Amino acid sequence: MENKPFEDVFEVQDVEGAERKFDRVTRIKASSENMATEVELDVNCEIYPVKVGEKITILLARSLALGSNYVDNQKLTWRDVASRQQETLADKFDYVMHGKVFKYDDSKGAKV
Repeated sequence: MENKPFEDVFEVQDVEGAERKFDRVTRIKASSENMATEVELDVNCEIYPVKVGEKITILLARSLALGSNYVDNQKLTWRDVASRQQETLADKFDYVMHGKVFKYDDSKGAKV
């Protein structure tokens, strides 16, 4: 199974302003250039400030391991991968998040 099931470039359409609920987190809305996909994403704005019109790459991956280092169904945490002192997907990006997709909506017949 492929480690990177989704990757695309998005243009930020909206950035939550003063009405945000948390001091260090802002919610962005972005639209895909290639796949007509829209996302809402919470970002730590102290570490990674985002502006309307900015283009960002979003990659969903099963692991931070690169290429042949990725083994499907291997239950390694990001700390396990990083402790091996090998290059990881995290080395290729300015901002990395870990977790699960909270909610998605494919009611418009789009492929996710």
